[in-house]
Amino acid sequence: MKLRTIPYLQFLFGNLLLLIILAIPPQYLAAQSYQQDTATINRLLMSAKSKRFKDTTAAINDAKAGLSLALKINDGYWIYTAYRRMARIHEANNNFAKAHNYFLQALSVVGVVNDSTKSLIYSEVATSFHHIGKMHEAHDYFLKNYALGQKTQNTFILQTACLGLGIFYNDLNQFEKASEFLIKNAELSEKLNNVEEVCDGYRILASLYLKTKNYKLAASNIEKAISYVNQIDENVFPRYYLLLSYSGILKEIGKYDDAIMQANDALERAQKINDKTVKIKAYILLADCYNKKNDFMLAEHYYDEAMVDVATMSNFDRIAYYYSYGKLLLKKKQYNNAIVFLQKSIENSEKEQSNFWLQNNYTQLAEAYEKIGRIDSSLFCLKKSNVLKDSLYKEENTKRLVEAQFKYDLGKSETQIEQMRNRQFSTLVAGIIAFFVLLTLFLIYFLRSNRERNKMLLEKAAAIKDKNRQLEDANEILRQFAYASAHDLKEPLRSINSFVNIIQKKYVKDLPIEATEYMGFVTKGVKRMESLLNALLEFSSVLTKDNIADKQNAVIPILNDVFYAYQNLIVQKNAVIRYPSVFPKVFMSEAYLKQLLMNLISNALKFSKEEAKIEIGYDNKMEEVIIFIKDEGIGFDKSYGDKIFKLFQRLDASTQREGVGVGLSICKNIVDKFNGRIWFESVPNQGTTFYIAFPKTMISEMPLGKPTPQPACPVGRYFEVKKQKQTEYSESV
Repeated sequence: MKLRTIPYLQFLFGNLLLLIILAIPPQYLAAQSYQQDTATINRLLMSAKSKRFKDTTAAINDAKAGLSLALKINDGYWIYTAYRRMARIHEANNNFAKAHNYFLQALSVVGVVNDSTKSLIYSEVATSFHHIGKMHEAHDYFLKNYALGQKTQNTFILQTACLGLGIFYNDLNQFEKASEFLIKNAELSEKLNNVEEVCDGYRILASLYLKTKNYKLAASNIEKAISYVNQIDENVFPRYYLLLSYSGILKEIGKYDDAIMQANDALERAQKINDKTVKIKAYILLADCYNKKNDFMLAEHYYDEAMVDVATMSNFDRIAYYYSYGKLLLKKKQYNNAIVFLQKSIENSEKEQSNFWLQNNYTQLAEAYEKIGRIDSSLFCLKKSNVLKDSLYKEENTKRLVEAQFKYDLGKSETQIEQMRNRQFSTLVAGIIAFFVLLTLFLIYFLRSNRERNKMLLEKAAAIKDKNRQLEDANEILRQFAYASAHDLKEPLRSINSFVNIIQKKYVKDLPIEATEYMGFVTKGVKRMESLLNALLEFSSVLTKDNIADKQNAVIPILNDVFYAYQNLIVQKNAVIRYPSVFPKVFMSEAYLKQLLMNLISNALKFSKEEAKIEIGYDNKMEEVIIFIKDEGIGFDKSYGDKIFKLFQRLDASTQREGVGVGLSICKNIVDKFNGRIWFESVPNQGTTFYIAFPKTMISEMPLGKPTPQPACPVGRYFEVKKQKQTEYSESV
């Protein structure tokens, strides 16, 4: 009986439930549905926020689902919030172009939000424009945010706007404006009692003063930041970054004990969470401080601790590490090991195009070479150091003006060049007119009287001599102008390279892949342009030098110098070089002869395959002596003809081999100065032989008999020296 009643009870319960549902008002059901939808949107967007660093794809999918549902219910606030969440996810993954588009979408529906939220989107859009390089638009939105804060007299909005403008002007090196807004930001943050913002504001102010080398104010602001950060949980704002900055500032102003204390504190905190980057920086700071205090044992201990993780260091950390360790070894009189470390620092400095570090390294390297008796190498390094010091002085004086003045200087230079051309043309026309006037007068006087003829001829000769002297003076001025122009063009290139490096260093994590690639193209273009200018200056110097040789020069010592200069390339190519043990002596200046051989041997090495084989020799002919350099490299088509001896013509332009196409042109000019000949024979994939023929009048002490190449490469002794240095380095480490 009980089993039969169950279906009836179910029927009655279902009908009752249906009646209850029909009795509920539609407005109530709609409200319930809206609340459920907004709750779902909020859940999806919060999920996307939590996943944006761990699982980008899942975060984007959740944010898209939330956006789709917000569009479906047509809720302006949630549409705005979903667009911002999408933008922040892409921004967190350095996809600034997509982030920028979503920020603009959020901006399009900003009318549905309050002033504080509107200020937030203004700041985000401004930062987004900044990230993609649109500085004018970024500046406009930063100012809009500031104007909104002034209009509403909202302290929070004003504080956000001042922080944004301070960071923006700091990035542009407009330090006065940056400090003005950052100080306002700190004052407003203190009014709001927002400890995290106060701390961040003082930290940015310290970095600004550090840029301008105002260490006292930098230290003062870092101390303020630390005093505030002690009130916050370390997971929210890590202290060790501030402690490292403070330690570095204290080291700069000579307070080594205080710097050591701060660095040890940072190291202890970093070791707890195994932050290798912070540990390395702390080790290097501690080693530098002990080095300054002449406590070499502790300094070397911390350098060795840092060496464990040298592979994970950034390039700039490696520069500082090798330089500091090299200085320590120099103090300890371990000169060979010091040279190894300083050269490693130079290699990394050249990668970063850091003139500051290059100048410091060459100064220390000059001292090390002097201590071991290599005076030539010491003088070379000292010369490099002085050139870099002059360059740094110029950069220091112009870095605040270079961005605004670059276009002006470029336009001014073009105007000056045009004016110079006009003056040259006017001088030429005036000279031609004067010449014809004088010639006409001469003819008139000649026809009038034979008696006046000799007098007029003498006057004309004097006039021509004076004109020739003026022309030589004018040509010398033009050569100096061309040299100075090419030399001064390097300065804007250095400025471009410096700013690109600054952007790459500071925003490498923020820049999109395309921007990084484009900056790489800019850097390569700058390096290429600088190589072309250097080559042009070298070519100009060859043209202006005379061909007087005051003494005869032996070829063998010059060849040894060339092999020493290219020893790394010789080792890399595993090259075997054969040449006679005795060479004729040549009446040619050592600089010309060395330049001639360096360019030809450099080409032979660069265009040779692995296991390179090169033969250098000479042939005694009837009226001339022929020197040849033969390789078994890639060769090239004979159709090049004399093109390869022209300026900026390259043998192998399709490859990535170094060179700007000036070396062979320089060789041709040198040979022509001495009435010699230069030509080549080449077979593709079999090799090339370059021949240089000089008149017998340039040769002295011709060896007897036929020249016989030596059986082994004579530069082996340099390889042994290099191997010995590497062994000493390994043992010291």
